[in-house]
Amino acid sequence: MATDASVNGLSGHTITASGFLNTLGVDTHIPYTDGGYANLANDAADLAYLGITNVRDGISNGANGSAPLSSFITLAKQGIKFTFVIAGGGAVTTASLRAQLALIDQVNEAVPGSVVAVEGANEINNFPITFNGVGGEQGALNLQSALYSAVHSDPNLSGVAVDYFTGYGAGSDATGPNPTTTAGLADYDTQHPYPNGGQAPEKWVTPTQALGNESAATGFGPAVFTETGYTTNGGTSGGVNADVQAKYTLDLLLDDAANGISRTYLYQLMDAYKPGSPQGDDGYGLFDPSNAPKEAATAIHDLVSVLADPGAAAASFTPTPLAYSVTGLPATGNSVALEKSNGAYDIAVWNEPRIWNEALGTEITAASTPVTVQLGRTYGTVEIFDPLVSATAISTLTDASSVKISVTDHPLIIQVANPTGIKSGPIPAPVVPAPASVTVGSGPDTIGLEIAEDAYLGNARFTISIDGKQVGGTQTAQASHAAGQSQDFRVEGRFGAGQHTVTVDFLNDLYAGTSSTDRNLYVTGASFDGAAQPGAQLSLYSDGTQSFKVVSSTTYSEGAAGGTVTTLGRDTVDIGTGSVTIHADGPSTKVVGGAGAMKFIASSGNDLILAGSGASTVTGGSGTLSFTAAKDAAASITAGSGREVFDLVQGQAGGTLAISGFKSGTDSIHLQGYAGTGLQSEVSYAGGTLITLTDHTRIALAGLSASSSHTVFG
Repeated sequence: MATDASVNGLSGHTITASGFLNTLGVDTHIPYTDGGYANLANDAADLAYLGITNVRDGISNGANGSAPLSSFITLAKQGIKFTFVIAGGGAVTTASLRAQLALIDQVNEAVPGSVVAVEGANEINNFPITFNGVGGEQGALNLQSALYSAVHSDPNLSGVAVDYFTGYGAGSDATGPNPTTTAGLADYDTQHPYPNGGQAPEKWVTPTQALGNESAATGFGPAVFTETGYTTNGGTSGGVNADVQAKYTLDLLLDDAANGISRTYLYQLMDAYKPGSPQGDDGYGLFDPSNAPKEAATAIHDLVSVLADPGAAAASFTPTPLAYSVTGLPATGNSVALEKSNGAYDIAVWNEPRIWNEALGTEITAASTPVTVQLGRTYGTVEIFDPLVSATAISTLTDASSVKISVTDHPLIIQVANPTGIKSGPIPAPVVPAPASVTVGSGPDTIGLEIAEDAYLGNARFTISIDGKQVGGTQTAQASHAAGQSQDFRVEGRFGAGQHTVTVDFLNDLYAGTSSTDRNLYVTGASFDGAAQPGAQLSLYSDGTQSFKVVSSTTYSEGAAGGTVTTLGRDTVDIGTGSVTIHADGPSTKVVGGAGAMKFIASSGNDLILAGSGASTVTGGSGTLSFTAAKDAAASITAGSGREVFDLVQGQAGGTLAISGFKSGTDSIHLQGYAGTGLQSEVSYAGGTLITLTDHTRIALAGLSASSSHTVFG
């Protein structure tokens, strides 16, 4: 039976940190070119942010508009390792199977070792197949047998594992044979254990529950879960909110490692289609339709950052069991120790209470349970991490032999090491200081870049340009990306307010066939005049340029004189006692109202207005405009082509809100803190409807009939 030694060593409760990280995988849909997956740079950036290199997908080569084979080869060159699933329903023949394997061959030939497994038919209960005309479970078994024989007789796929088909034992499909005791079918048993009804994962991902064709009596063989996860389409039909998705996802990944599951592929990398799109949005993505990381993605990023082991022996050393103990942990809790190659340990402790009310579609606050972890010896440094908060320690102890923590509903990580003085235990590797910062150019504005590299036969070299103009000469990176370091490069100049394009040109890529013989360049973060810039990450795996945008952040404090302000960045305008006119030309503008009158003209940005006691006159644009009314203040709003959201808070309103151009189904009025419906009366007038609330707030909707006004409240 073919095995992957780096993941099959996960027996017992002390495992290697590197081995655990190698159990992490994610499903993608690279062949789909009509949504978010078509942006290959985003796909690579998202995977790099997660710190996950194991990907499960189908394979394509441009047929019917699908992605070309070069997309997979590009990702493979960036260190991605693929499990390719063979069939997703329909008719499969010996010829079509060979054609798919020929494409898989090409990927593995282009980047040897980039294909780790080939999987049989996908969910035969949901996507029935036939193989050479034979359907049902027998067709799936026939295909599985042919796949196993073809892969293991192909010299181009030497060492590539064969995963079993999925969907057996569901619906009318029989459980089927156990591949660990039936020769010629698979190297790894496989299933898709999705937790039902917003329940905690442990029940659903145990081998006893998930692998129905095996039994505890005969022992469970090597297995992978090639799909599992939670959707954030919360409510009462299986979905949860983003917070619960994050907590349960961390629990699930550690459950699987503790249960000896060789690899877990989370479904899926991103929500590739916006809500309401014809393709639908299933909400399982770790990144939302705008490609922003959800809480689950951030939590995985933090967990991977804490557990990362850059040591040369990280993937090859044998872990030494840690003699620790945990007291006070509920029956729904668990723990596992992960050793790093420098001798440090990370002890993960977690609990899995029910934190989602399926009937109400709401999150349940978990109780905090005091837990004591006895470390078995005294350690010079003990750090506690909460991946749901950050990748930085939330607490640090010195000369400690035990730790008291409060466990709720997600893992805490206790890291034990001795960087300042040995009490007992292993000696960690020396800490290599980050290289000194570099400043280029001169001027009042500063764009800061955090740069790292994979060095190979020399350092990575690059240039930096702002808005197409190079600043400074050729630069040299010196910070190790594998060690989690970054080097600060300060680019100074007179850039001015608004949006600017930062371009990095990688000059000396070098690749010798393996991940350890590969020179790469990374931008891990950026700032503009001290303000952090979201989405400012680049991974340059070959020579050439990549760019991102930075936007200024300015606060305008207007006093009694008033005047005119044009915003160009992510700006804030504080209204004083004078009259102020605001032209909102930047990506976002926030207005904090005052006693002075305010005139606001929106453009394409997403803007927020917190009205003051002065009168407000607002013209909407093509972005989203959020307007919060002030107590007893008058406001006149002309809706734009974008979305308008009006917030009225009981006790903080009471004035008159005149709205023209209100778009039913797009714009909405939110009532907060009102008893009952909050409506006192609704009267038609010439050309519109006047709504009066119980706190005497009046809303005049020009051009909207009373019969349609019930659609305004969201």
